[in-house]
Amino acid sequence: MSGPRFAAGEAAISASVLRAFVCLVADEEMIALDWQHPAYRCSPALQALTGAAPVVPVVPNGDYVVPNGDYFAHMTEDLRWGTFADPWQQALTIWGDDLVRTLGADLLTWLPRHRQSRA
Repeated sequence: MSGPRFAAGEAAISASVLRAFVCLVADEEMIALDWQHPAYRCSPALQALTGAAPVVPVVPNGDYVVPNGDYFAHMTEDLRWGTFADPWQQALTIWGDDLVRTLGADLLTWLPRHRQSRA
């Protein structure tokens, strides 16, 4: 999938995620996982200040519609919240009360909800 609508959606997801991460972690580093590579430490604050591309994207090539085989995860060191992109389920999972209240609420204004599970 490509084109201007796709590019705009990818940019919107990335901006929403970065904004939520910066608001919730301040200067704290996060862990970013790409299933084919080692784990990375990343700083959302530094990324926001420099405009650098993320070390590991939040969604596989911005693609939340067509699976491409890449799994990505971002989380705090204590696992209190984070994201997990599953291309085969075509889903971006968000966990942790703080992230669900911020990023989850933002994305649900325009992305479909596939499922929600709460204990």
